[in-house]
Amino acid sequence: MSAGTARFVVPLYEAFQTLDDLYLAMPFYPGGDLMGLLISRDTLSEAATRFFAAELVLAVGAVHQLGYIHRDLKPDNLLLKDGHLHLTDLGLCCQLEDGARSATTTAEPSASGEHPSPAPASKHKLAFSLVGTPDYLAPEVLAKRGYDQAVDWWSVGVILYECLLGYAPFQGADASATCKNILSWRSKLSYPAERTAHLSPECLGFLRALLCEAGTRLGRAGMAEVQEHPWLAGINWEELHTQPPPHPPPAAVTAALDAARRAPIGEPLDPALIADMCMLFDDLDHLPADDPRRIDPGADAAAMHAQAAGPPGRGRARFVGYTFRRPAAPPASSLPAVGTASDGHGA
Repeated sequence: MSAGTARFVVPLYEAFQTLDDLYLAMPFYPGGDLMGLLISRDTLSEAATRFFAAELVLAVGAVHQLGYIHRDLKPDNLLLKDGHLHLTDLGLCCQLEDGARSATTTAEPSASGEHPSPAPASKHKLAFSLVGTPDYLAPEVLAKRGYDQAVDWWSVGVILYECLLGYAPFQGADASATCKNILSWRSKLSYPAERTAHLSPECLGFLRALLCEAGTRLGRAGMAEVQEHPWLAGINWEELHTQPPPHPPPAAVTAALDAARRAPIGEPLDPALIADMCMLFDDLDHLPADDPRRIDPGADAAAMHAQAAGPPGRGRARFVGYTFRRPAAPPASSLPAVGTASDGHGA
């Protein structure tokens, strides 16, 4: 695997733990995520979506080249750094070689009452776990027939549809309704003329090639097949990370990062500077009282230290060692290890 694909996946530097929690140390990506960009802009232009699609193809390809399925591709898991996309949250990844059953499993009725055709016998392995975020799940995940890496390319199609049309194609009133829409995707999937008239035939063809039957879906033959689609013709894949992004970060974020880099090591950063660096993220200073991310503003360093020194218990910071430390000089062709947290979520 080339460094060109790995650079679009968020690296894991190291992991360490207390008796209760696992901590994952990763780089700071100050541009927020793709979902935040969509919330602020509603839709993206075809040109911007094409740029992000190309970076997403490389990121997904990097995961697949390691033999994994990501299984939770969504705009929230696409972080922005200097305007470029980076894939994160690998905690639901499944490695087909280790954790999957054979493809010769008997088919079961789906949630819609339909009885799908049995999955064909195959030399490769399939996964069967029902995991992921409803809006972005592929129909074969919900049908319980077994699935492979093609489910990630379906999710890519859903993400791009949302970027271009302003909403996820199968969204329902609740998760159950969304899943039923996905199982009935042949009748539920539409491309309204009022929202697609400005899109090129190649763009619509790309969406249709991803949002289709698993057996004919673009990407079944690997990342190269996706890269060769006419919509992505002309992409400079080797230099994509150096190209000007369609939505660079606000000037305030860039200025704050530059100032932070110039600050003397060891000196605390100005709170206003930190606020500018984090302006594209959730405001953690004004959370509801019952939000688990809330930190008691009255807790001082001494109290926190005393809690850490107390007997083991939930929230006590008693570190028990490292589970992963990134090599000082990893090979250029390697991808950072996949981290898995105690609650099932990772880097």
